[in-house]
Amino acid sequence: MKDIFKIILKILKLDNDFYNNVSDEAEDLTLAALVVIISSLAAGIGSISQVGIAGIIVGTIGSLINWGLWAGIIYIVLIRFFPENTVDASPREIFIVLGFASAPGVIKAGGIIPPFHSFLFILSNLWMGVSMVKALEVKTEFKNRWIVPALVVGGWLAMAVIIVLAGLSMKRLY
Repeated sequence: MKDIFKIILKILKLDNDFYNNVSDEAEDLTLAALVVIISSLAAGIGSISQVGIAGIIVGTIGSLINWGLWAGIIYIVLIRFFPENTVDASPREIFIVLGFASAPGVIKAGGIIPPFHSFLFILSNLWMGVSMVKALEVKTEFKNRWIVPALVVGGWLAMAVIIVLAGLSMKRLY
């Protein structure tokens, strides 16, 4: 298996060549899933400063849900609203590159230091967004260069609305 930390460093550097070499093979799927899990665990560690030790569980699960919603919304919009000839990747490959693009979430672990929590969580989400744009630009062929960034930002906004509405619904139950 490839060195996961070398992979994360390449992603953090926004290396186009890395995404060009991503395929829909089982090894890449496993590595992408591992990157999502590491990123989510980092969010859990970073959440300790806000929620206490339960932050590990709450932050990790919350981060996994956030990534799943964000990637899922991007995927659904990409497949549903854009012609197949603009997507130069299999559906599985799209999820794989979006999984790898979650690597900037590793910096959320630094949020365990209270003064850095908000800054690092905001920075990592922005960096993840840029990483998703890079990944999708490599795997799609849109003539309009603004489609992919709009897709990523729109996916994030839709995910945020879903999370807020879910939170409000849960609050009413209790």
